[in-house]
Amino acid sequence: MWIPPDRFESWEEHPWNQARIHGLTQDGGRRYDDFWRWIETRSPSDSLWQLDSIAVEPSLQGQGCGGALILEGQERARAEGVGAFLSTGTERNVPIYGRYGFRVIDDAYAPNDGPRIWFMRWDP
Repeated sequence: MWIPPDRFESWEEHPWNQARIHGLTQDGGRRYDDFWRWIETRSPSDSLWQLDSIAVEPSLQGQGCGGALILEGQERARAEGVGAFLSTGTERNVPIYGRYGFRVIDDAYAPNDGPRIWFMRWDP
């Protein structure tokens, strides 16, 4: 899912911002919210497209479907003269995104024993 630069802040139905998640945690979502605030502080502040998530049915992986989705978003960003960024907690995804020109600009472990996150950027 690609998010244009002018849409992320106004996206009220973002899958990670759903209030029902808070009810599933022992601390009312405090640690969850802290994690996403931390992600936001490490994300670029300039006007960029964001690759929020991408998934390909396992039986179709390796056939270019994911690459086509990445390239489509990059073309939209390029048409606007801007770059793109993403964050991933899956190390095996880092070289995959690297094949499409994304480079690691930061990586760190999230607070409170959180996962390692790689922050990546692509510029046209």
